[in-house]
Amino acid sequence: MKKILTIVLAGLLLAACTAKEKPVKKSLVVYYSVTATTQKAAECIQQKIGADIVALQTKDAYPTDFQQIIQRSQQEMKDSVLPEMLPLNVDLSAYDTIFVGYPIWFGTYALPMKSWLSQADLKGKVIVPFCTFGSGGYKQSVADLKAHRPGHEGRRKGSEG
Repeated sequence: MKKILTIVLAGLLLAACTAKEKPVKKSLVVYYSVTATTQKAAECIQQKIGADIVALQTKDAYPTDFQQIIQRSQQEMKDSVLPEMLPLNVDLSAYDTIFVGYPIWFGTYALPMKSWLSQADLKGKVIVPFCTFGSGGYKQSVADLKAHRPGHEGRRKGSEG
């Protein structure tokens, strides 16, 4: 019996040593924040799940004054102009799940997030949106995210609350 058990264990060890290792699933939190509210939410998620984290930045930073943010983003929306983003120094292909965090502006996700999403390759990724807002807009922002990235969305999770 010992000989059979030893042979079985040796076979299992050999199989374990020669089997290809499965890649570890990794998560990334990508967020945009002007007032640090979304940043705090992103950092909370990052700490809870042990994900990597990176902040999106516009080439021309938005003002921190609320009224000036409104004026600038309204003008950009009127002109159909997306803000230019600084390069995101992270390899998205290394991640399976990407948490996408943004403030709600005018009932949907902020223009800097829209700009980044228009450039990011998220094919095959699980996208988990989260946002900060003062008067609603989460459901509309998720619907807009889905519409903005047809064929690139992967699976999405998220709920309002």
